Amino acid sequence: MIFKKNKSVASLDKNYLNLCKNAASNDDIFQNFRNLKDYKNILEHVDKDLAVKYLENIKIFLIYQIKIYLKFVIYYQMLAIQN
Repeated sequence: MIFKKNKSVASLDKNYLNLCKNAASNDDIFQNFRNLKDYKNILEHVDKDLAVKYLENIKIFLIYQIKIYLKFVIYYQMLAIQN
């Protein structure tokens, strides 16, 4: 299955987690967040092939979520018509 209950790379990186916590409470850090090394390490840790696989997983996940949403919409429309 594509969606495993593994921790993300970001959740395993203590430096990144600390940076996020600090950025959440410090406006100066927040303003420069994307330029800091610990942030860039998380974003730049994959090559193009793996990035494409990530994108494919995101597409599959979004399609799955859209299908669920549409089932609910159809179900509630049917309920509205019956009432």
